[in-house]
Amino acid sequence: IAGPFGPIAIILGTLLVLVNGLVVYKLSTRFTESGGYYTYAFYSLTKRLGFETGWVYLVYATLYGSAYVLGSSYVISHVLPMSPWLVALLIFGVSSVFAVLGIKPTAIYAVIASLVEISIMGVLAVLFLKSTNFTFYNPFSFHIPISQLTLTILFGSGIPTGYGSITPLSGEVKNPKRTVPLAIITVILLGGLLASFDVYAIADHLIFYHLSANKVDFLRLIEDKLGIVTLIFVLFAAANDGILATLSFMLATSRTAYSMAVKGFLPNSLAKFEPSKGPFNAVLLTVLLYGLSVFLGLDLASGNAFLAFEAIGEVAVLSNLFVHLASDFSLLKISTKRFRKRLPEISL
Repeated sequence: IAGPFGPIAIILGTLLVLVNGLVVYKLSTRFTESGGYYTYAFYSLTKRLGFETGWVYLVYATLYGSAYVLGSSYVISHVLPMSPWLVALLIFGVSSVFAVLGIKPTAIYAVIASLVEISIMGVLAVLFLKSTNFTFYNPFSFHIPISQLTLTILFGSGIPTGYGSITPLSGEVKNPKRTVPLAIITVILLGGLLASFDVYAIADHLIFYHLSANKVDFLRLIEDKLGIVTLIFVLFAAANDGILATLSFMLATSRTAYSMAVKGFLPNSLAKFEPSKGPFNAVLLTVLLYGLSVFLGLDLASGNAFLAFEAIGEVAVLSNLFVHLASDFSLLKISTKRFRKRLPEISL
């Protein structure tokens, strides 16, 4: 949308996400139970708003995680002669297996896979820059209308949003008051800046060779310019991204459902917690919900993964707005209480 100004728009979108991320950062230092946004609203606002926030988060996380499965399915089936149904089944299946195994095996896989993916994206950007003999362009020399810039920033802010799936896991990590806030800031900054770097490198290549972004198939461009091996690594990154993102939202969904069950808002059977595997019944329910979302979405879209991704993603984004408003009001109420307590001291 923003063309060569895209990298700057992504950075601005990242800063926008960082502002809201700081709200969650602050709340995560105060509440260390499982449940994330549900827990924040439950204790900071009212039990009823906590219940409503929890339900909306379950919808948001389920649809957002399902959208990652569908998005990855579209990318991979677009290049390889594979049915999107099969790709979706593989990504969903791997994510489900790790979710059932529990936090420890998942964490090991996530760390290794994330490092590999970050390396691939970094190398890809360097290769694109190398293809232009490191001839850099100035993104500020391109001007776009304010309305278009605003829309681009909004889309750019959708890139570093994975931090929302971290907070529900607070009850199962060591030193959550330090670990969770640090993870939130790292995810936002690293995700946004790496995406901006990659977009800049691709735009630099397109400008150098006078190519139109609207007429270029980027995956074919990678294969033609950088070779089949590079394309294979990029496809691996796409599959891995789908698995990791879906897995993280599965864990977040199950922990939120577990926390709501502990408080009596969901059936008591979901409050069962196994030390090695976590809230096992809540995980099984989560896998079922994700399966319904992914495959029902594909069926309604007549097997078109991209259409299913768009539809489910749009509903997820709308749910996301409510969830983040709840966190904003939670911090506002806490801050107001503290201000009232300290008002006599301030007046002195």
